[in-house]
Amino acid sequence: MSRIVVGVDGSADSRAALAWSVDQARRIDAQVVVVHVYGLSDEHNPYLTAFSSFGSGAGARGAVGESERWRTERSEATYRQASGVLSSIVTEVVGDEADVVVDQVAKSGGRPARALLEEARDCALLVVGARGRGGFRGLRLGSIAEKCVRHAPCSVMVVRA
Repeated sequence: MSRIVVGVDGSADSRAALAWSVDQARRIDAQVVVVHVYGLSDEHNPYLTAFSSFGSGAGARGAVGESERWRTERSEATYRQASGVLSSIVTEVVGDEADVVVDQVAKSGGRPARALLEEARDCALLVVGARGRGGFRGLRLGSIAEKCVRHAPCSVMVVRA
């Protein structure tokens, strides 16, 4: 069974891309892989500022350990949140389409184009929205869509809402 990979970020264009992908999958008997890429930053890590006051030794090692625990907990919580957002979008757009297999993939990394291109390595089609949630409203084609069109290992469909 061939695969259609579609990127979603919650924007109107990505929701339209998902709906188009499910319809296309039904026509060609394909599976849909819905990918949501989320970021994880250390900007609020309370232990990063503590390193300078500990110097070296046991205090610093303790702060490193606490920082790693904090990062792991935050990573797990962020993954759960991203998976929930993804699930909500799929439920809203696709509903209970029993005739199409829809897999959901939440990927961390904060580099959506790279993640979509990696996921699209063995697929028949990559589908993206024309624009995401970025701040440049006047653009006809967003940066993620542009990168996917230029570098995808397969055909790319760009969808507008």
